[in-house]
Amino acid sequence: MATVLRNLLTVVFLRVFSFHPLSFYYSLMILTKFLPYPLLH
Repeated sequence: MATVLRNLLTVVFLRVFSFHPLSFYYSLMILTKFLPYPLLH
């Protein structure tokens, strides 16, 4: 389950990042607050 979630997040991050780098950082900050930290690593 964690792998599926991580793949999903990677796709979302790549799409957001290609649009606007700042949005990528904002989503990353928001996600680190809501998600358990090990999921992102």
